[in-house]
Amino acid sequence: MALREKNLHGTVTLYRTKGPKTFADGEYFAPQFDFERQGDHFVYFVREKHGYWSDTEKRVVHVIETLSPDEGYTSYEEGLARYEQQLLTRIKDGFVHAYSLDPCKLSGDYIVYEFLGDITE
Repeated sequence: MALREKNLHGTVTLYRTKGPKTFADGEYFAPQFDFERQGDHFVYFVREKHGYWSDTEKRVVHVIETLSPDEGYTSYEEGLARYEQQLLTRIKDGFVHAYSLDPCKLSGDYIVYEFLGDITE
């Protein structure tokens, strides 16, 4: 799958525009793929937050959780598949400008998604 090739694990923030300047185009979704140790094994979670970037205040506002299951996935592959499904859902809705931070580099990566044809996965 194309998303796996981009190595977008962790948290990605998806916007409809490259440089949100107004409250309306500052709307974003931030799907997250994470794991927790439970006993002697790991459980994988897909969560998501929704909010708006306020360019005036230089911060996010009105943040809510739109996906926060209590139970996770028992395998990495299942969790990753659900995460990619959530990314595709948001991308199909027009949130094609993706930003992800790399704390080791203290900078971010920027990707624009473009799909040609139908997405069936």
